[in-house]
Formats: sequence, C-alpha cells, structure tokens
Amino acid sequence: MQSDTAICELFRVVATKLGDGKIEQPDQEAWWLLEALFKSPRSRLMCEVRLPFSESQQEKIDQWIHERVDEKKPLQYIIGYVPFCGISVLVRPPILIPRPETEEWTAALIKELRIAQMPQMKILD
Repeated sequence: MQSDTAICELFRVVATKLGDGKIEQPDQEAWWLLEALFKSPRSRLMCEVRLPFSESQQEKIDQWIHERVDEKKPLQYIIGYVPFCGISVLVRPPILIPRPETEEWTAALIKELRIAQMPQMKILD
C-alpha cells in the first residue's frame, strides 16, 4: 500500500533515529539515506512537500537504519556508492571506501597535471 508522506517529517524521523543511535552526523546521513531511497538529489527532495511512500520503502529505510545504528555498517556500504571527484564510485565489502583526504589529494593532482599539460600520462590505482 502506498501513501503520501511529508518529506520534512520523514527526514526528522530518520535523523532522530540515527542521532539516538549515536551517529555523529545524523542530519547529513539522513539526507544521504533519503536520497538513495527516493533516487533523487536533496535539492529536489527539499522542494517536495509530500512524496509517494510505499510499505517496501518503509521497510528498506528501517533496515538501513538498523544496519547503520545496530550493526555499525558504513553508510557507503548501505547505499552502495560514495561520491568521489564528481562521480559515484560503487562500493561493497570488501572494497575500500575512499576517504575524503584521498579525494582532496586526487583533485589537487588533477589540477597540477592540467597545469603541466601532460596528455600522455596515465595513472593507475
């Protein structure tokens, strides 16, 4: 059965459950989970007053909260990807999750290589 739900209310519920579970950034993680659940960016979700919300979506968000809070599963493994330098990198265990410092280093390296104009260079990680 599908019903409409207020996105702001759903966000508050998810963020509260994450916060009660001692997640460091519950608001940020709540948005990431909702973006993955609705397959829509935060900017679009925030423009919607109400969204269709099915029982299966309720079960999925409950499962994700359980995995994050009770099992301490990394958020990136739950949603299946991590943003990295403007792309979505698919991740699942045992793939290592790129760290923010790695993204900063990569962006700096790309900038330097563009300045050096080295079109023949190839980098493999």
